[in-house]
Amino acid sequence: MGIIEQQPIDYNIHPRVNSSDPVPPRPRPQTPAHVIKSDAEAIEIARRLADEFTAGAALRDREGLLPLAEIDAYSQSGLWGINVPKAHGGAGVSYRTLARVIAIIAAADSSIAQITQNHLSINGHIDLDGTEAQKREFFGWVLSGLRFGNAFSELNSKNVGTFETRVAFDGDVAVVNGEKFYTTGALLSHIIPVVAVDDEGKSYLVFVDRDAQGITVTNNWSSFGQRTTASGSVRIENVRVPKSRLSPVLAFDRPTVAGPVSQIIQAAIDAGIARGAIDDAIAFIKTQSRPWIDSAKETAGEDPFHRRNRRPEDTSARRRSASRHRWGSHRYRSSERYRGHDRGGDGENSGSQGADDRDRHSGHQQAVRAGRHALHPCQAQSRPPLAQCSGAYLARSRTLEIFSRREFLPERPQPATSRLELTTAGS
Repeated sequence: MGIIEQQPIDYNIHPRVNSSDPVPPRPRPQTPAHVIKSDAEAIEIARRLADEFTAGAALRDREGLLPLAEIDAYSQSGLWGINVPKAHGGAGVSYRTLARVIAIIAAADSSIAQITQNHLSINGHIDLDGTEAQKREFFGWVLSGLRFGNAFSELNSKNVGTFETRVAFDGDVAVVNGEKFYTTGALLSHIIPVVAVDDEGKSYLVFVDRDAQGITVTNNWSSFGQRTTASGSVRIENVRVPKSRLSPVLAFDRPTVAGPVSQIIQAAIDAGIARGAIDDAIAFIKTQSRPWIDSAKETAGEDPFHRRNRRPEDTSARRRSASRHRWGSHRYRSSERYRGHDRGGDGENSGSQGADDRDRHSGHQQAVRAGRHALHPCQAQSRPPLAQCSGAYLARSRTLEIFSRREFLPERPQPATSRLELTTAGS
């Protein structure tokens, strides 16, 4: 059985985007979430989930169908608690791993990854600003499988840092009133952290239950991409919360890692989107696209006219390998065989071997000038069909022998040191 154990979603009654009706809260998990213990485990679980999320991602985005079962499986997997500090029972993964996990999920379904962003950021705010008692309680919620939403931005305020949502105090209870929009994650959350200010202008993060009386979440989010993030509106009307659930928002008053971490997560989502697009393009070429008629290939993926995309990690390794092959022989020539030639015959290796090489190079140049340079048989044709000459446009086996930059750019002032000598000096 896969990670997603819920019954198949009935898309006829599935909540859709652009609804003006309030959406009821999601039930809390019946069993505690899995607790991830290491970076490696987090990446492994992310990959398993991504395989399952990919299947219906296009349908969900096209029809505006919220990923209910997927989000439940996601939070129950333990990935929503991977940045909880180890001192409080979490994995405390590195930021590198955090970004990698989000990129893996985003490549499968970017909306699902986007819904996670604010929850993971709230975990960071708790660690920065929460009391020890709050850390024990709030991180305990996360590790049990509860999801944080987001009620930060306001539509009618002067700017993003100005808040109209108010909190007043009635003994040991805080009373919150206001309205938020762009509340990614709130609709499918169990607890909504609401940013509110008191009469003195002090900002608080108020942890409100999603099913509390006075909380209304509307799925009125409209967009042309990531349609299923449910980034709608939250109305807070006389919601009463214990004062122990209020945490001062000190991260706004001093430089912290909160902002950069949020940006890392967003950059990881973007990277995942790009990787998913590349993977989809490669899969399309390999499984659906037809090869060009003259390629003599069975599939489009084998057609040399198609650019073969590779994952970034493969590309960098190949680039380094190609660089070694491209310049390795030149370093050898410069340091051993051609040093005498490149310095006018005064070097330590200006003997008979260097003379033979110079003669061969001179003969090759004369052959080219005389028009006696041998062509590939297919290169003599004006428009050779690729099916007959599949190797005509591959790189020739002859190695280009570069002696000095001055030979190729005579019209530009050149330094006395040749390109090969610079290469040799740096090796």
